[in-house]
Parts: sequence; structure tokens; C-alpha cells
Amino acid sequence: MNDYNRISADTSVIVKWFREEEGREDAILLRNYAEEGKIRLIISAITFPEVARGLKKAGWKKEDIQESLNMLDDIVKLSEIEVVDADMLVSKLAQFFVVEFNLYSADSIHLSTSILSNSGFFVSADRDHTKQNVREYSRNKGLSVLELSEIKSVLSKF
Repeated sequence: MNDYNRISADTSVIVKWFREEEGREDAILLRNYAEEGKIRLIISAITFPEVARGLKKAGWKKEDIQESLNMLDDIVKLSEIEVVDADMLVSKLAQFFVVEFNLYSADSIHLSTSILSNSGFFVSADRDHTKQNVREYSRNKGLSVLELSEIKSVLSKF
């Protein structure tokens, strides 16, 4: 049985904690709920290098990227955020998602982490995660896949 207080997030959400872009307000709201202990936020260990890549790709300077990564470390340490390793079980399920749904490897790892960590919800700003066939498969595993814009309706219950 999945725990609906456990919400997993894709890196596309976490990057918005640092970049001024669409959906940032919702991403910050999710972070605030984790900081206040209202929810348990679940992220994959691969989130850290993915955040670095996202900021680098956006043209950020090395110093600014490192400052943001240090801030991310602090947020994780001081909040209800659980970092899950990409172990063999996660990797095997991720392989399935790559083959079955044509997801990128990292996207597959995030989705696998969500399912295997018994999260009730998985929030993403990535359209591949919210494809109908991915949502249906996840729903059958007890996981509701949400677009970032849908997170307010879930958080309002906590």
C-alpha cells in the first residue's frame, strides 16, 4: 500500500527551486511542505548531478551552480526529504520503462524510484512522465503521476 504523504519528484521540479521559470511557484510550494514536515518528499540520488546539468545547460557559471548545489544539500538535510539510491531494483524497473514506454534513462529511474519507495504521488514537469500509458501503468502500481501544475490540489489535503 502506498503512503499518500510520500510525494516523489522528478529533477524537472527540483531545478525550478533555483531557476526563474514557469512552474517555479508550485515547485517552491512543494519544497515548503517538505521543509515544514507536512509531506515526505522522495528524490533519487541522480537528482543532484541532473540539477547541476540543468543549471549548466542554462548557462550558469560554475560558482553559481556550486552555490545552488550546496543549497540543495542543506535543504535535503534540514527537510523531510529522502534520497533514494538507484540500486539494482530501481535499475531493473527503469529498464522496463525505457523499453516499454521509450522513456529516457534518468526519467525511468525517477519513475522507478517513486514506485519502489511506495510514494502516493509522483510530480514532474516532464511531459514524458505524464503520457497516458505511463500514467495508467503507474496508477495500476498505486502511484498517481501528476503534472507540476496539479500539485496544489494534492498539497491542499495536507
